Amino acid sequence: VNTKGISIKANAVTNLPLNLTLTLDAMDSNNNSLKDIFSVNKLVIPAHNGAADATSKHPIELTLTAKEGYSISNLLSRLDKIKYRAVAEAKDKGKLTEKAMIKLEDITITLLGGISYDAN
Repeated sequence: VNTKGISIKANAVTNLPLNLTLTLDAMDSNNNSLKDIFSVNKLVIPAHNGAADATSKHPIELTLTAKEGYSISNLLSRLDKIKYRAVAEAKDKGKLTEKAMIKLEDITITLLGGISYDAN
């Protein structure tokens, strides 16, 4: 099965008073980055602006695409783990509490460019 990429869409529900930027890196079993065969966009979740006891919902999309000459199959055959880095930036003087949370809802995964299958 071959495809040019994978799109992951979700709604981020949060009450964090922080802008959150998430970057991902696929790693092989030797802890080497697989960035030579794929690219991925940065994911930004905006800060919650409302009351501390409320939440806000933000649509987000993460797209993983194969670089020229590669396919997602190349990535998946070598993938061992995913390393991520989250950077939080205070929008105002928001305060973190024990009720601070972020969750993903309505997650959908789509194969980009259709699917081809070689049975040979």
